[in-house]
Amino acid sequence: MDDLNFVFMLVLPFGVLFNLPLVLIVLAKLDFITSAMLAKKRKYIILLAVITPTTDILSQCLLALPMIALLEISRLIIRYGLHR
Repeated sequence: MDDLNFVFMLVLPFGVLFNLPLVLIVLAKLDFITSAMLAKKRKYIILLAVITPTTDILSQCLLALPMIALLEISRLIIRYGLHR
């Protein structure tokens, strides 16, 4: 049962994480956020990315690093692709 619980605790956050660019782009299309807003709030978003429910540093890094990368990619897509 612990293995199944571990899988859910790992798969669920990664599933939500990889939908981040889609959510950000939709919010930008609806004019709720801009690239400048994301850049301005970057340090808070990174802080939220580092805080995970586990105390394992490996799990924190495995979740935080892709989240930060996806945030920056989304910000660039919003800046150069949507708002010309």
